[in-house]
Amino acid sequence: MVLDERTGLDVRSAPVLAAFAAQRATFPRQISALDARQRQAKSRCADWAVRQVVRHVQDIASNHVARLAGFPSPFGATKPFDPTSTPDEWLTFSNCESPSRTMTELSRLVVEEARPPRRSPSDPRTSLL
Repeated sequence: MVLDERTGLDVRSAPVLAAFAAQRATFPRQISALDARQRQAKSRCADWAVRQVVRHVQDIASNHVARLAGFPSPFGATKPFDPTSTPDEWLTFSNCESPSRTMTELSRLVVEEARPPRRSPSDPRTSLL
């Protein structure tokens, strides 16, 4: 099995891709059931509330969809991803975003992630599909 940030999973890994898609589709439904107090509660991530974890998942999905399509990160990354600081930097882009907007976008991205990768017309790898 091969998982690549730009090309996704190879075709021989269809069961893994199906499991991933099912897991991603379940997450928004589970989060939508939380009330405002539960979204503000502390999460297992030391400095983040549940709403910030949800937003982080949405940020990762947004980045994933863009990269699979051959586009740069939607966050205008000028430096490599650093797991100790980049997620917090990404969260600054969404400080004022409502929970319903985050959930709408996350639900859209879940559907997009489950589709086969598409490339931008200017991406030289397009001809490989």
